[in-house]
Amino acid sequence: MSYFKSLKENTIRGNAYVSVFGGQTPNSEWEFLTNNSMAFMPYRTVPYQQYIRKASPSLATTLKVQGYTTTAIHPWYGSGYRRNAIYPLLGFDTFESIETLDNLDYLRGYPTDLSTYKYITTQFDNKTDDEKIFDFVVTMQNHSGYDLPGYDSTVFLTDIENCPRVEQYLSLLKESDKALEYLINYFKNYDEETIILFFGDHQPPYFEDEFWEAIMEDTTDETSKYITPFILWANYDIEEQYIDKISLNYLSMLLLDNAELKTTSYIEFIRNIQEELPVITGNGYIDNEGNYYTYDVESKYSELLHKYQLVQYNNVFDSKNRINDFFEIR
Repeated sequence: MSYFKSLKENTIRGNAYVSVFGGQTPNSEWEFLTNNSMAFMPYRTVPYQQYIRKASPSLATTLKVQGYTTTAIHPWYGSGYRRNAIYPLLGFDTFESIETLDNLDYLRGYPTDLSTYKYITTQFDNKTDDEKIFDFVVTMQNHSGYDLPGYDSTVFLTDIENCPRVEQYLSLLKESDKALEYLINYFKNYDEETIILFFGDHQPPYFEDEFWEAIMEDTTDETSKYITPFILWANYDIEEQYIDKISLNYLSMLLLDNAELKTTSYIEFIRNIQEELPVITGNGYIDNEGNYYTYDVESKYSELLHKYQLVQYNNVFDSKNRINDFFEIR
């Protein structure tokens, strides 16, 4: 991903900590969009499928109040994980899926990142001068598995043998890198201030055991399989920054801050928590000194986490008594 790594000017980059490995993308979506955490949800549940039945506050509702048109884009079948029902409940005006997107190109049977991004650029080409757009895009090109026929890898491992699935995945990443360059080059020349926040939902599954053994032999870090890279890039001046640790429940706050937009009281609540605990995921949490904790052991942060859990309970489960002014901007 040479282009991704080359981005420095007007760029914030770092490590995003996620709650899932190898699948369950909607849980990463949910944490990012709602500022909630899988830390306080039943084990192996998927909120999209089990808990969202009514309108719920999210990043989309926060931006709609501030004048944005909100669109969710996922070039696959809308019924997957109930996205066609969930996105409207989270405040999206429109959901574009494989059933509605035109002119998609395919790689291994999945729509490419490049053709997905071309839909976005066409959307911005055709918008009105006073329209403000928020797109939430979940790409599909690099979905597992990585032994699909009809695709010749272009990236090969030299130190680890017999890992064709890894090589196919890395070859796909190379294509994603080219697509990202296309997208950013378009907005470099766009005449309105625009931000692109780009992050991974989870690390890929189904790699060969030889690969995992080779890359994990020099680490005892329990969290290493739950880290994905992120960048926040703007086509105007922002301060360059590297953030070593941030979990997805905080990532939309970083977006809103750099866009200089209003935030909810809920975000200000978790902003104070982030100062103590920059990472909170379904697997554990990390304090500001880099210490890792699991939830089965009491710590000096247990009371703080319990407060977060109570507030999230009011947001997710207690809709009749939800303090809406806390989670929404009026």
